[in-house]
Amino acid sequence: RREKIILLIMAMVVVYGGYLLFVPPSGIEEYPAGDPAELKEVNRIVADAAAELRNNDLSGAEAHAIARAEAGWSRDDLFLDRPQPRLSDTDAAAGNPLAADFLYSGFLQVGKVKMAIINGLEYRSGETMEPGDFIVRSILPRKVVIEMTGQHPDFASFPPETRKILVPLAE
Repeated sequence: RREKIILLIMAMVVVYGGYLLFVPPSGIEEYPAGDPAELKEVNRIVADAAAELRNNDLSGAEAHAIARAEAGWSRDDLFLDRPQPRLSDTDAAAGNPLAADFLYSGFLQVGKVKMAIINGLEYRSGETMEPGDFIVRSILPRKVVIEMTGQHPDFASFPPETRKILVPLAE
């Protein structure tokens, strides 16, 4: 019974839509083309405005704003409400400043495959992380181990024992 009512309403909507599509509306007047002198005046105003915009130089602030908008953005403003990364006790004791750059927010295990959600992206053990200077070494339900690959010139200053970063699950 319910299906019949829904089909009846749908059929009425289709018929009404066909009526609106194929029957021209009445009582709507078309706008007159206008006086040719008025059209020339409007065209002159538009041409003057376009010429004025082409002749104006950008101020320093405007040029800077355009250059910054075209450049790559360092963060994604759509993720403002995500929790901030916490520095683990192990990495704080080791003095590893990079640990705060990672947020381990989720753990998935399907069969034997383990995946970690780090900074909003999914990684498996052994995968290279964005931007490419780190590799996920091991994934556990409560922590993940990330290793610096040494490809970045800033990593040369890190001793080998601090190249592995232990990041706890954010709670």
